[in-house]
Amino acid sequence: MTKLIEKRIRFFSFSNLKLGNVIVLWGLLTVSSMSLAGMSNMQKAKYATPMPNLMMLIESHAYELELDNEQLAVVRNWRKSHHHQIQQWMNELIETEKFMHDAVLEGATDAEVEDYKREVLKKRADLIDLKARCVKRMRQTLDDEQWNRLVALYQKRRQAMMGASKKVNEVQSFLRVSPMPKLMVVVLMQGDKLNLSPEQARALEKWRIEHMNRWSAMFDEVVRSEKHLTQKALDMAPAEKLETRFSELLELRKNMAAMSLACRDNVRRVLNDRQWQTLVSLFEGQMVH
Repeated sequence: MTKLIEKRIRFFSFSNLKLGNVIVLWGLLTVSSMSLAGMSNMQKAKYATPMPNLMMLIESHAYELELDNEQLAVVRNWRKSHHHQIQQWMNELIETEKFMHDAVLEGATDAEVEDYKREVLKKRADLIDLKARCVKRMRQTLDDEQWNRLVALYQKRRQAMMGASKKVNEVQSFLRVSPMPKLMVVVLMQGDKLNLSPEQARALEKWRIEHMNRWSAMFDEVVRSEKHLTQKALDMAPAEKLETRFSELLELRKNMAAMSLACRDNVRRVLNDRQWQTLVSLFEGQMVH
């Protein structure tokens, strides 16, 4: 975490900082921690990786699953050995994506964005690997009847979570897949607040027509494929195949990020300074609802 903060601080020029700037800077550094505090462990786990999160479910339903003492010992030892590491990686991943998101809005260089992307992709890959190992270990520990009960419990909880997730707004859904700001969504929904000239409106509409459908198709593919990955992991598909497919999805996410950055640059060219600041404020307002 210290390393991330140091990287974030280097983004600013301290030669011109005054007290007000320092306060603003500190606010930027602490926003992500505040947002993390509002997320449950289950929400963090679902956000960070499409792999099934079984440990809490197994422990809370140990009686219903009829686990014997030996099985309970395996479950508890696994949790003791890996829970802290998983929580740390999830928190670091979400923090890194928040820093990257803010840095992009503030004009981070391509090299800085690449550094963030590499860090995010590595953390997600590490989480995928450890979660896949967890599923495999639990499948080896439970007998067939217990495993089928667990999968049924998991699917029931998953359906309940999916129903609740429909209440999440569109901007937050986009950020779940790509932390890059999706500014055209805000332009479409609240463009009247930007006081666009006819020329500006035409320029933004031209970009939307040429690029937005492709981005939306990639978004749908990532969401659909991650649900498929979750089910395949529960069905005990080989870890190598799951990791290969996830690598393909990471590449798709990178392409989506590149498109969003190009969109940001285009929007910034079209808007004047006041319109840009209004758009950023509108976007940040969408994130907290």
